[in-house]
Amino acid sequence: VQTIFSYWTKVKASVLGEFVLSSLRERFLERVVELPPNVVERAGSGELLSRTTTDIDHITWAVRDAFPIITICLVEIASIFIAIGFTAPIFVAVVMIGFPVIYAVTRRYLRKSPQAYRVESSSYALMNSVLVESAESGRTIDALSLGEDRIERSDSALGRWIEWERYTLRLRTGWFPFVEISYIFPLGVVLLVGAHFFNQGTMTIAQVTTCLLYAQMAIDPLEGILWWIDELQGGKASLSRLLGIHE
Repeated sequence: VQTIFSYWTKVKASVLGEFVLSSLRERFLERVVELPPNVVERAGSGELLSRTTTDIDHITWAVRDAFPIITICLVEIASIFIAIGFTAPIFVAVVMIGFPVIYAVTRRYLRKSPQAYRVESSSYALMNSVLVESAESGRTIDALSLGEDRIERSDSALGRWIEWERYTLRLRTGWFPFVEISYIFPLGVVLLVGAHFFNQGTMTIAQVTTCLLYAQMAIDPLEGILWWIDELQGGKASLSRLLGIHE
């Protein structure tokens, strides 16, 4: 059942991804053509190049890969919790003991990350613009002795991009450790609670073992959801850059 569902979900997501890709490219070109020529020239060829390649690739990849995997993970988690409820309902609450921590740190992360990813994408586009312009105007730069100026601009654009890359990395570094701890903590609690009920004679060792294995199984889909939510931040930033072309 899981194989069939995964296959169907990924096929549908691939079709949707191709539709989104073609629609975004067409809409982007239509909006660029409608803009005044001086605005397009001021943006630079590198800026347009990064939006039509890197940004569209991020969006298509997010729709084609991230959404189906998140959907599959959600179904897996729901199935596991239903199985835990049939085995020993008390463990449903025990397994969810780490969810408040995950919710709190993820909400804090998502409050800061969207703007950071947007600026990071903009910094990458600026660096791309400087490099493309330097490559296309090599003879003019040599003729006017502008080499040092172009090197300074390239170093500045590259430094800004690296700075924002490091900032988003720091956000992830502060997010993932708390999430990882929240995966392991429920396993210990399940073991302690199970041992207590087993000593009282109200629960069998089979029930405790089964719920412990279910709690272990829930880690992978939960980690998958959080990982792909993080990856979706880049796609969200790229989407705002494409849809905001008129601005």
